[in-house]
Amino acid sequence: MFSKAERAALPAYDRLHGCDARLNAWCDANCPHHATQGALLARYAHSKAGPYNGWRCYSRSSLGTDAQTYLSGSETYCTRHDQLWKQLGECRAQPEADAPEHERQNEMERLGRLGAAEQTKPTPVAPSPSPAPLQRPPAPTRTEEVWIDGPQSVPPGVRYVPPHEVGGVPHYEHDAALMVLSPRIAIPRREDCAYALPRPAAFLGISMYTDAYAYKAEYLRASCVAIGVCCALSHVPNDAFGEDAAAAAQQQSAANDGKLPNYFRHRLIASKPLFILSALRASALPVAWMDVDLEFHQFPELFQPAAPATWGTPRDVLLWNWQANVSMFKGKRLKMASGVAFFNKTKPAEALLTAWSEVMAFAPNSAAPDDQAMDELVNGDGWVARVAWGWLPAKYLRMLHRHRDIMPTPADSVLNHDRDQFPGRGNSNTKPVLPPRARFFPDEL
Repeated sequence: MFSKAERAALPAYDRLHGCDARLNAWCDANCPHHATQGALLARYAHSKAGPYNGWRCYSRSSLGTDAQTYLSGSETYCTRHDQLWKQLGECRAQPEADAPEHERQNEMERLGRLGAAEQTKPTPVAPSPSPAPLQRPPAPTRTEEVWIDGPQSVPPGVRYVPPHEVGGVPHYEHDAALMVLSPRIAIPRREDCAYALPRPAAFLGISMYTDAYAYKAEYLRASCVAIGVCCALSHVPNDAFGEDAAAAAQQQSAANDGKLPNYFRHRLIASKPLFILSALRASALPVAWMDVDLEFHQFPELFQPAAPATWGTPRDVLLWNWQANVSMFKGKRLKMASGVAFFNKTKPAEALLTAWSEVMAFAPNSAAPDDQAMDELVNGDGWVARVAWGWLPAKYLRMLHRHRDIMPTPADSVLNHDRDQFPGRGNSNTKPVLPPRARFFPDEL
């Protein structure tokens, strides 16, 4: 039996933010393993059922020597993710009444580390200072603007204008063959997430993955099941863009750590807007794109139908915008991170996806990053005024190691990128260009 005294002697668990006593006591009172295993520990770790992380009450014997990581094969734990998450939120919301005492204690410890001679050394008397020469005042230091925990948007009142009307939605020159999704890529549907959900699905989470990223797809799918999100992930085989790409992939796999060559990677990235558009058209629900190397840590409440009421006006599209908090732009400029994107079942959302797909199907953009292509549309051709936008909070795409000052902790994040790995490796340096406007509309082809 693991005693409460032994538990109290353990170092504080970082993810509990000082709430160890409260959540551990909750586990003792609500997990049946307490009767046979003694004091329990609230930890965010794995389970025998799957590789995804979640909040659970673990016995000491189910954790490794660090008392933090799950010991593979153990069954003496209780999964209580939602309940422990609520307890942690309530605890962190309480003011720290003993903070002044902590500060005094820290100061006493600091003084205790000084030598006796240092503490008793007399304070030297400084000579009278001579008049100092006039000096130019120091230049003010530049500080970063505080991240706005959105969603923020451009002013409401945006209205969809049919393409045939004057001033309507533009279309762009493109290769028509690239506006057809490969038949080897399945269009995701609601029926693909056959597991039980704690509430009816209000949106469909979608993603694509290759053989090299199949294990990451399993992490994402497991987190969807754990959090209660309806996710449909589509496998992209090596021959999705032709036999030549498949043969090249096999030849280069050893030299490229099993990853597919750049041609395949670029075609896959260029197909993303068309994949999302196809899923939105086939679905009765809005769709939320997630890169396959993301994992849910909590439910994305901003994707729920009730969320627009809290924003004041419904939103067509929710994106993660690096420049959402730059006051000089007043929310009217986009620098997108395309790891997560939400598209509502509205005509403006579908029109934007169509235009984005056309831009990526323009030959000079065949190797261009998809997020930068979206930036060109929004900032360069007036799309900021054609769509009702929402800029997602930082916690909807936690990315290390960049911009640590705005990144939430794993416990606070909704979506975490690739288990805290460095993002953006292998991205193309090709800069996208805005294609000329087309003299025809897609429905006329």
